[in-house]
Amino acid sequence: MQNLSLHSLPWLTYDVRLIKERLINFPETEYFVFSPYLGGHHASVGLVAFSYQRTPLPVYSSTFDILTPDNARRVELPQPVVMGNNVLPVTTIKKLIEANSVALTFVPAVRDNKYLYYNVQAGDLGSPSESDYKTNPCPPATII
Repeated sequence: MQNLSLHSLPWLTYDVRLIKERLINFPETEYFVFSPYLGGHHASVGLVAFSYQRTPLPVYSSTFDILTPDNARRVELPQPVVMGNNVLPVTTIKKLIEANSVALTFVPAVRDNKYLYYNVQAGDLGSPSESDYKTNPCPPATII
């Protein structure tokens, strides 16, 4: 891993087939947790996806999916940036994958409080615009 860049982050894609498989393997999922990921051959910070369920016992999935970076499309970040887990309710994930797209696109953004979050949309975004669905940074997340 050479020339690690933290001044900008790539757009990321999450294959819908992986999401559907995760929902089958973990049917009691309440929300998806997206954690910062540094590794592999990617010269940037990406995300891994876990699922979380409260029943029968509160637990995170034992496996995770690595979202695919698109290093050709990046978002410049103001400094400093607070990176942490981001969450999306399973109801939102299900709405997004109903669109029959091949992947979900995650575009990095930063709130006024400096917390990194992602605009999420089914399919490929033409620009890094605001979407109806945003991840919720944790902390200071409010699960809705």
